[in-house]
Amino acid sequence: MPEAFLLKGSPTNLSWSLIDMKNKKTPLLRDKPDNWMIWGINQRFTWITNQLQNTEIFIYVIKSEATPGGLAIYGIAREILQLAEKYWPQGEKWTPFLLEIKATTPGVLEHPEDPKQWKLIPKTKLEEKGIKIRRGPQKLKPEQAKMLREIFPQRTRPGHEDVKGWLREVGELLGYYVATEYESEGYRFDVAWWGSKRDFKGGKHPVAVFEVQHSGSIVEALARLKHALDKWNINGLYLVVTDEEDADKARRLVEPYLKGSFHELMDRLRL
Repeated sequence: MPEAFLLKGSPTNLSWSLIDMKNKKTPLLRDKPDNWMIWGINQRFTWITNQLQNTEIFIYVIKSEATPGGLAIYGIAREILQLAEKYWPQGEKWTPFLLEIKATTPGVLEHPEDPKQWKLIPKTKLEEKGIKIRRGPQKLKPEQAKMLREIFPQRTRPGHEDVKGWLREVGELLGYYVATEYESEGYRFDVAWWGSKRDFKGGKHPVAVFEVQHSGSIVEALARLKHALDKWNINGLYLVVTDEEDADKARRLVEPYLKGSFHELMDRLRL
């Protein structure tokens, strides 16, 4: 049974980490799964950092003007990092580590920039479960960690790799030759379909290109599709948005970009 810890953090710092997880501006995140973010613990708590890797981590957001506070995230601590510069807006002496997010409360992933929209699990509900919130990090008993895992809303949202796998299967069922992570002139596409393996080997252009928008940068995804349009002039350009519940919300999310820098995609792109 892994150790479990309840860590505290400000909404400002957590928002910073969540936005970076989504946009992957920090190079250390660019080759990591979409649900991995950078989190930290004060350097003086070496009794935790010495045993941190692969432990269960629960993040409690402290009370502020933006939020009344509450439990926000459950995840697994992965590797400890070395950062050359200050990372978070608040605080100085942090030991950073990678956190694989397993569950969040509603609004945390959908609105990382706005803590007011996070539906946190309040302190009173945790105290009803016998878990008192104290200052600083807390080591949890196995039964307490189990209660906290179960208190998170059960959500099923397909991941980036899940959607890529489905697109591969559908393409192959339809008779296309499928390549994932296909690279062209420095641009890497999630999934591309060719009419046949001969077309692929012969250097012909794909008939369809797919970018899966899970929690990464929309601008970068659209830039890759714009490259596909410029290079191959194809109509099969698809942006698969998994962050939104339905097509209308996805369309409202992407539309401002299509009216601006990526207006050439307006009549070609399918959501």
